[in-house]
Amino acid sequence: MAEWILTSSLLIVIVLAVRALFRGRMGLRLRYALWLLVLLRLLVPGTVFQTGLSVLNYVPLSQTAAAQAQPSQSGGSPSAPEAEPMPVRPEGEAEPRPSGPAAAPDSAPAGAADWRGVLTAVWLGGAGVLAAALLACNLRFYLRLRRMRRTHPIPGVAVPVYVARGLPSPCLYGFPRPAVYLTPAAAGEPELLGHVLRHELTHRRHGDHIWAVLRAAALALHWYNPLVWLAAVLSRRDGELACDEGALQGADDRERAAYGRTLIRLVTARPSAGELLCCATTMTAGSSSLKERIAMIAGKPRTLAAVLAAVVLLAGLAVGCTFTGGRSDAWEPLSEEELAYFNGDGFFNGDYLNIRNQFLSSTYAAPEEIDLFQIFYCGDGDADYAAPPDGVDPVALEAAMLAAEGGDAPDCPATILTTAQMDKVLEEYLGLTLAETGQVGLEHFTYLPGFDVYFYYHGDTNYRSSVAFTGGERRGELVRLTYDDTFLGGGYKQITLRERGESWQFVSNLAVQTEERVSLESGLAALPAELADKVVVVEKNDLKSYSSGILATYYYAPDYNTEWGGLLLQVGRYSQVGFEQSYYSWELTGGWSYLGRSGDWYYACHSPTDVNFNLDHYDDYHATGTALRAWLEELAGAAELTPMEEDTFYQRVTGSLSYPGGEHLRVSYRPYYGLSGYGEKAENTVYTLVLSQPAAQGEGGIWCVDRWVDQNGTRYLVVPEADQPMDDYYAALQIACDAGDRPDLREPAAVALAFEEAWSGRDLSLEAFQVEGPCGLDELWNLPLAVAEVGP
Repeated sequence: MAEWILTSSLLIVIVLAVRALFRGRMGLRLRYALWLLVLLRLLVPGTVFQTGLSVLNYVPLSQTAAAQAQPSQSGGSPSAPEAEPMPVRPEGEAEPRPSGPAAAPDSAPAGAADWRGVLTAVWLGGAGVLAAALLACNLRFYLRLRRMRRTHPIPGVAVPVYVARGLPSPCLYGFPRPAVYLTPAAAGEPELLGHVLRHELTHRRHGDHIWAVLRAAALALHWYNPLVWLAAVLSRRDGELACDEGALQGADDRERAAYGRTLIRLVTARPSAGELLCCATTMTAGSSSLKERIAMIAGKPRTLAAVLAAVVLLAGLAVGCTFTGGRSDAWEPLSEEELAYFNGDGFFNGDYLNIRNQFLSSTYAAPEEIDLFQIFYCGDGDADYAAPPDGVDPVALEAAMLAAEGGDAPDCPATILTTAQMDKVLEEYLGLTLAETGQVGLEHFTYLPGFDVYFYYHGDTNYRSSVAFTGGERRGELVRLTYDDTFLGGGYKQITLRERGESWQFVSNLAVQTEERVSLESGLAALPAELADKVVVVEKNDLKSYSSGILATYYYAPDYNTEWGGLLLQVGRYSQVGFEQSYYSWELTGGWSYLGRSGDWYYACHSPTDVNFNLDHYDDYHATGTALRAWLEELAGAAELTPMEEDTFYQRVTGSLSYPGGEHLRVSYRPYYGLSGYGEKAENTVYTLVLSQPAAQGEGGIWCVDRWVDQNGTRYLVVPEADQPMDDYYAALQIACDAGDRPDLREPAAVALAFEEAWSGRDLSLEAFQVEGPCGLDELWNLPLAVAEVGP
């Protein structure tokens, strides 16, 4: 509901801005047509698909969603020190790092569900009241017309025409079959009658009787939104202007003047609020509206081609911003119903033996790494896991099994499986065969090649009969679920699933452990004596141990709590992904310095670039800031942070190439290729793209745009937009390419084309690109390095 309100309100504001921007330069029928976008947005809830344009990409999660994203500690010991779970990803994991356990839905703020129910009831009640008022208003108007009207047939007019006494003005009314209603004055004068019929029949051609009904429905649904009421008023006014423009199409100056005189005679006073509820096209207008209509009649506005193109472009952008949902690369909390499905018996839990429960019995970063011994410890899901396979002689099989065990008969049954049985389970839930896995744990079974049978004697079942998920998130076809692994121990884990048709396949199952805050955080508030009276420090104590963000904010004490604020700097920490994705924007905006790296975290200082102090304190403010930064650098050294100059990522992005090893190619690109009107500029403007192989080298390796150089020789860094470190991102693309999914990544020209299309936002021709050949590092050393935000 909130998304519907936000997107519809934003679209109304955009249409208002376009009306104002092109006032007098845009045809009135085009202006009226813009309201159709608003009407659709008001009547159609939800979004059609996800895009990067959507305004919903910039809307923070609600409190409830944020609460569901926090870890649940309900299963921990009350006496244990409080620590937040932090996901741990084994080396080489292809999936994004989990964000930590999410609380169960009942961890939402108290009363949130009750308030939502109250607000929904208020909305529905208001909509019902206004809908009833709409029906009453139109029913009363219709009965009045029925009582007072008399037929007034006019040759050549297919629409029913009536004369009705007491009408304030002629109008078109009725749905779905409208009729024209005339005042006695309009019916009695031929010239007046001609103008009125021309006007009302134009209303019918424009479908304004339908617009009126839908506009009333939109008002009922969005009765609480003043922007919607404003839109209704202005769209009604624009409808009259569009009708005048359509009625006068092809008319000469004499006819236009006569039409204007008729309009002045028939248009009544400013419309009342109640007339918005009536679905008739009555000719009412305020003084400003009437002046605008007369000016239109005299001015003959036209829409220039450039204006039309601009309006269409802005309308397209508005649709992208308001009709589409946020990008699917954001993890969204599961709804209560979705989480309930996984906590029920539909996929996990259920009767013995649910083989899917066994996929939680080991940790793995990729399906190939799953422990097969743990999955098949109790067989393939058949309750009689010790029964010989079909078609196998049980006596001969038992003799072979005993011989393999040294001749002694164990006093417990054996799990017996064929390769075909394993393949069936693995293909359904991993998308792999036994041969395609890493065969982890398979050595614990004994294999009898003559029977193609794996077996293992055991007396216990080691079966997980149930699991309870405390929270979950979804991104596209991926779902990750958090649970406290009380069965095997080890604290919290996250299982990642991929949707496949009506079922799910397992992607990873990763451990979640606690991590203590590093010493840098614990020392941020311990100011030295020389700064204690000059600096005020505010710590961000609610930042979770697994979260990126601001740790502490420092203010210049003499200007703190004044109009200046006194902001000196902020200290924040960022994950590998956060640092990589933010690096280029930090370098562009300035004010950033780096304290170093510790483990998975990068630490940075952000100083304001605007004035936050009383100018009388200029020297002391800057001296205090310098002393504060020096102390923070000492604190970073004491915390044994790795200096940025020694960090691999920092070295690479500040060097010639992010991937200096292996081969490099130079690709030239003409950005004005195929565009007319640029003359010599199109011929002389050439960008150079430097391609590297970020994963595998040689013939099978994928290519990426590592740097690009503009026509002035300025070299730009490229960091792909991703929710995982760039090395992992390219490694995953290499895996996809090796699997046959992305063969285009081995074609340098195709990679350059995709990069520039993402950069420019338009379709390009492959003919604009030319692979020039190998590129040596010595060609790049002396070029200045700039940064820019680019997509993959």
